[in-house]
Amino acid sequence: MQTYYDQIKKAWEHFIKTGNIDKDVIRPELAESWVKVYQRNLLDYTPKLLTEEEVISRRAKNRKLIEKSIPVMRDINEVLSGISDSYVVALFDDQGDVIELIDKGNDVIKLGHRCHEMNGTISALGIAIRTGQLAETIGLENLHEHARNWHEVGSAIFNYSRSIAGFFAVVNLNGSLPAIKSMVSLGTRLIEAELMKEQFSDYNTPILLNIISQIAVGIDESGKIVTANQKFTDQAGVTLREAIGRDATDFISGNSKLASLLIPSGDINELKNVIITNISSPEGESPTGLYTVIRRIVMDDKNRPVSLLIFEDDSVSPLKKSPIRDRQLFFSAITFDQIVGESEEFIKVKNAAIRVAKSAFNILIEGESGTGKELIAQAIHMESGATGPFIAINCGSIPKDLLQSELFGYEEGSFTGAQKGGKPGKFELADGGTLFLDEIGEMPKEMQVSLLRFLQDKIIVRIGGSRFKRVDVRIIAATNRNLAEEVAIGNFREDLYYRINVIQLLLPPLRSRRSDIPLLAKHMLKIIWKQFETEKKTLSPEAIDMLTAYNWPGNVRELKNVIERAFVFSENAIITPDCLPSYMHEIKTSGSDGIPENIEIPDTVKLSGNLKSNELAVITECLKNNNFNISKAAQELGIARNTLYKKMVDFGIRKP
Repeated sequence: MQTYYDQIKKAWEHFIKTGNIDKDVIRPELAESWVKVYQRNLLDYTPKLLTEEEVISRRAKNRKLIEKSIPVMRDINEVLSGISDSYVVALFDDQGDVIELIDKGNDVIKLGHRCHEMNGTISALGIAIRTGQLAETIGLENLHEHARNWHEVGSAIFNYSRSIAGFFAVVNLNGSLPAIKSMVSLGTRLIEAELMKEQFSDYNTPILLNIISQIAVGIDESGKIVTANQKFTDQAGVTLREAIGRDATDFISGNSKLASLLIPSGDINELKNVIITNISSPEGESPTGLYTVIRRIVMDDKNRPVSLLIFEDDSVSPLKKSPIRDRQLFFSAITFDQIVGESEEFIKVKNAAIRVAKSAFNILIEGESGTGKELIAQAIHMESGATGPFIAINCGSIPKDLLQSELFGYEEGSFTGAQKGGKPGKFELADGGTLFLDEIGEMPKEMQVSLLRFLQDKIIVRIGGSRFKRVDVRIIAATNRNLAEEVAIGNFREDLYYRINVIQLLLPPLRSRRSDIPLLAKHMLKIIWKQFETEKKTLSPEAIDMLTAYNWPGNVRELKNVIERAFVFSENAIITPDCLPSYMHEIKTSGSDGIPENIEIPDTVKLSGNLKSNELAVITECLKNNNFNISKAAQELGIARNTLYKKMVDFGIRKP
C-alpha cells in the first residue's frame, strides 16, 4: 500500500522526466507552481539574491514591519531551538525577498534571497505569495533536489486595510516538524496585531479576535472568558453571552492546568510572549488537541490585560450541542404527510416520489429554484426506511478546490489547513443513508468525473489517503437547470447524467399549481403561530386573490417570505392586501396562463412577418448584450433560465 511519500516521489519523478502533472496526487495550488517553473526552464535551480545595496534599501523601506516582527521571530526561534537542529525563521517583504532572518544550520537561505516563483523557487512561501493564504510544502513537494527534506510553511502578513505588508515563513531543513504550521499561523497573527496597533487607533481585543482565522478566546487573570470570536461560539455551541464568564477549561477536557499556563506570574510590563504549542493532558489521557497561548499584551474595553487562547484545530469541547451544525448534517424530519399540496400536478409528483422511495435507485429532482426539491428529498429518505442519516450539500456554494475534500474527506496532513486527525467526507457521513446533491448542475466538470467513479463502485478514498472504503449511500440529486440541455451544450457529462437520472421527478412551479397557494399560505401562517406562540391571524379574501394572481418567480420560498412579512406588518388578526409587498399591487388580474393583464410589449420590439426569425434575433442580441450571462439574459427577456437554455438548443445558439 503506497504512502503519500511514495505517491509524491513517483509523481515527482514523472514530472521531472515529462513535465506532466499527476493531478490525483499533486494538489492544484502546488501543481500550478511546478508548471510555472517548468515552463520557464528553471528546474536547474540557481539561487537569486538582492545586491547589498538593494537589501539595505528594502530593510529601510520595511523598517516598521521588521521592528514588529523581530520579537515574534525570536520567540519562535527559542521554541524551535529545543526541538530542531536545522531551521530558518524568515521575514519577507511584499515582493517575496528575505529582509530578516534567524537561522540554525542553514547554508542555503540568506538575507536578500529572492523566493518568488518567478525566480524559480518552489516553496510554501511562493504559493502564499500567489494565493495570499497559509501554505505548506513537505519534502519533494518543494520540487528542487536541494529542498527534498524541507518542511516549509509560509503565510501572508496583512495590514489593517487588508493589503499585504509582507510574508512570514518557517523552514525546517531536516524533515517534517508538526509544530511549524501552528507557529507560522500564530506568528503571522501576532505580527498583524502589532501592525494594527500602529494603523488603527481604536484597536482592541474583539477586533484582534476577528482577524484571527482560528478559534480564539480572550481570557482575564482568573482564566475566565471575557470575549470570543464567532468561530469559537459556533464550535462550542454557545452564544457569546453564554461563553463570557465561563472558565476556559470548561471547553478543554483534560487540561485543568491551563489557567496557570495562561496567567504567568510577575509584573505585566515584564511579561514576554508565551507560546505553548502542545498543552499536555493528565497522565494516562491522550492529548485532546493543539492549543497556542499568545502573550498577555492586549487590553479589553476596560483597559485590563487579556491573554489570548488560540485553538489550532477544531478540538473545542462543546458546552452543548450546536443545533445549527446538527441540522446541517442530520436533519431529516420531513415526511410526505407534512408536505402541503392538493393540486393535480403536485399530487402526481408526490405519489411518484412515494412509489420510488423504497427502491435503491438514484433520483434526479428537477424544478425551478424554491419549489421544494430538498423537502421532497428528505421525505423520500424518511419513507425509504434508511438507517443512516440524510446529508445535504450544495454543489454550487462550495469552491471547486474544496468540493473534493467535502465529498470524499481527507487525511491529516494531506494539504495546508487539513484538520488534525483528518476529516470524513459527506459520502462517509451518509453511509447507510442518503446524500442529497443540491444544484448538481453547478458541479465542476473535473468533479463530475470523481462522482461518476463513485457511482460505479461505491468506493471512496480520502484525499491524501490510501485506504479504500465501500459505503452504502443513495444519491438524490437536484437542479434548477435542465440537465439534458446542459449535456447538449457540453456543461454536464452525458455518462453522469444517465447515472443519476435513473428516476426523474419534475417539480411544478408554484404558478402551475395556483390552487395550492391559499392552502400553502394558511399552512405557513399556522407554523408561525406555533413557532412564536403568537395570536392567530388569517388572510382576507382580497389578500388570497392577490396571492393567487401573482406569478411567483421565487416559488414556494418566495411565498414563505411574503407570508412572514405580511404577518409582521399586519396590525390586527386579518391580513389585508395592504400588508403584501407593493410590487404585488401592480398586478391587476391574471388569466389561466398566469400572465398578468397589465404586461405591455416594449416599444423597442419590432415584429416582422417571420416570428421564429424575430425570436432568434431578439434572443441572440440579448445574450450578446449580457456577455452570454444566461441568468441576466433570461431576466431581461422575462423568461425562466431553463426556457432560455431550451431555446438556445432549439436555435443552435452556442456561447462563443
